[in-house]
Amino acid sequence: MLLGLVGLMAFFCMFQTYSRGAILGFAIVAILFSIIKKDKRLAVALLILIIILLFLLPKPILYWMVSNPNPYDFFIEEGGRRWHWQAAINMIKTHPFLGIGTNTFSINYERYKIAADPLTGWYAHNAYLHVAAEIGLIGLIIFIAMIIAAIRNWWINYKRINTLDLGAISLGIFGAFIGYLVAGLLESNLQYSNLAVLFWSVLGLIMAVNRIKAVQ
Repeated sequence: MLLGLVGLMAFFCMFQTYSRGAILGFAIVAILFSIIKKDKRLAVALLILIIILLFLLPKPILYWMVSNPNPYDFFIEEGGRRWHWQAAINMIKTHPFLGIGTNTFSINYERYKIAADPLTGWYAHNAYLHVAAEIGLIGLIIFIAMIIAAIRNWWINYKRINTLDLGAISLGIFGAFIGYLVAGLLESNLQYSNLAVLFWSVLGLIMAVNRIKAVQ
């Protein structure tokens, strides 16, 4: 019951952030869990729970969700992501290998945005485009290779776990990791210092769980 209460609070907090990336990440992780556990009932139960809880959300949040029924408008156009992404792509085209420099995206935004862009520089609203713009495609490839290696090692160790509690902990941490990565498609979550700490902490927990299994 305590875990259910915490999960319910987290669900409401997720919507209160008005973060489209967080909502998308939650949906993807729910589907991923049902696939890994090979239980379609889990996905159906989560879908029913989401539908029920949607009716309990505050009216401003419900209006925010239904006012943009088009997925493109809801996830990309709203908030000016298209403009930020185009500026990031222009930076990558100009400096494809080493990028424009760490923590310089906002400074260089005016220089690389297109003429029709009405916005001023901030973040790319896409962690991967942001990484590629600042440290180049070489840096992005290295970063993605690290993520793939972490996921691969987790999967190998997860299949070997024969303890129910450790398996649940491992899967939960992995879900948090994947949810963060999915949210990065719509947010520059790696570029905020507090959220970057969260990313590396969750990655460290994945490595720790793998280590626990390795020494058993």
